[in-house]
Amino acid sequence: MRSARPAPLIPYRQGDLDGLCGIYAVINAIKLVIAPSPSITDEHWYHLFSELLAAADDAIGAVNATAGGIEARPLRKLLNCAVRHMEDEHDIEVTIKPLLAHKTRPHIEDVCALIKEATAIPRSAVIISFGGPLDHWTVVTRVTATTFELFDSVGLSRVHSSNLRMSYEASAPGRRQHIVSRNAIFVVRVAEPPG
Repeated sequence: MRSARPAPLIPYRQGDLDGLCGIYAVINAIKLVIAPSPSITDEHWYHLFSELLAAADDAIGAVNATAGGIEARPLRKLLNCAVRHMEDEHDIEVTIKPLLAHKTRPHIEDVCALIKEATAIPRSAVIISFGGPLDHWTVVTRVTATTFELFDSVGLSRVHSSNLRMSYEASAPGRRQHIVSRNAIFVVRVAEPPG
């Protein structure tokens, strides 16, 4: 007898719970790295969403977070909240750490290589903010020679790495570029379940 294939993992979309891409990126990254986890239901994700919204309210105010988005510094507070929540409520050990050391200034090619390394590790993902035209937090699942593949709350499937630059690098004239800030890239991992 053939076993049934599991349903494909689908990211939560902005509007399913509310409209906050930073919060969705945190939830979707954790959802991705702990999959498959049939014991975590939509109700559990709604509870985490509520916890993160309360943390955003404490950090910058819910109206500011909803209307203006969440910058990297307040997002760190949300990341810590999510880690505690998963440990306390589900006994799941999630780690979320910055990709880059403080005050480093690597070129975008080096950052792409680091993200590729990070996402190649099983049960890992990268939360990243793209400034510029996208102005959006998302989750990188894999890096190819030309693209970042995404698990995204607004339906983006990929971003071309040739359209990226670090915030401290000069822009390329005549090109639409997404700006990456060194303090807005986080590696999300989950410990392998015992067994």
